[in-house]
Amino acid sequence: MKCLKYKKACLYAALFSLVILLEHTYGEKNSRDLTPVAVWTFEKDPGDSTGTIQGELIGNAKVENGRLILDGKNSYLQTTPLPFSLREKTISVRCANKNKDQRYAGVVAVTGLQGVPNDTVCYGYVEPKRWGPGSEWAFRSANLQAAEDKTPENEIVEVDATYSQDGEIAFYVNGKPYGKKYNPDSPTQDYRSKRYKLLIGTGIDHRIQKAAGSFNGDIDEVSIYDKALKPEEIERIYHKKQSATNPQQNP
Repeated sequence: MKCLKYKKACLYAALFSLVILLEHTYGEKNSRDLTPVAVWTFEKDPGDSTGTIQGELIGNAKVENGRLILDGKNSYLQTTPLPFSLREKTISVRCANKNKDQRYAGVVAVTGLQGVPNDTVCYGYVEPKRWGPGSEWAFRSANLQAAEDKTPENEIVEVDATYSQDGEIAFYVNGKPYGKKYNPDSPTQDYRSKRYKLLIGTGIDHRIQKAAGSFNGDIDEVSIYDKALKPEEIERIYHKKQSATNPQQNP
């Protein structure tokens, strides 16, 4: 009898160890790398945080006190061609809006070197006082049927836009879903390495095309991911950033 009990105990211990090992292995194989492929924090200059991608300040744009300062008057940052390809992606921006009544303001754009294709995080584009997607000739733009943004002027807000492999576009504000997801008729675009750039502070390179579209506000941080982040990943990253910048507000 004692021998049987001993064998059962050994079996339970072995099974428990196996479960732990499987959980550990499964978790490692299925965890996603959530490191962005490029980040701008504006600590010193208009280049990205690694110094790999250079940035050029256009108009009155300037880097000051860890932010990109923009006046909404054709002032923006243009990068050199990005050295990696993008299809599925997430555009993440932390910014402070200086004018809640501004319209057609591009905040961050992934765009071809000659302006097309183009995917932009916009403010006041389809509807006033709301965030939403911009694109060339509005091919992938839509009314998200979202609520008016209540963030006070000059206060930091985080906006994330995900572009999935299957074409779905979704927006998030401060880590939470914003408006409705949708699948436009135009598919997710391919941006080939060194054939596209980033515009920060506008959706259009005004030296190529004259149009409205500059953002009046400060940009605190821009991150680009080569995957469409999941809702729980966006929320987790948002709270992690909040904890780092506002320790007293740690959720």
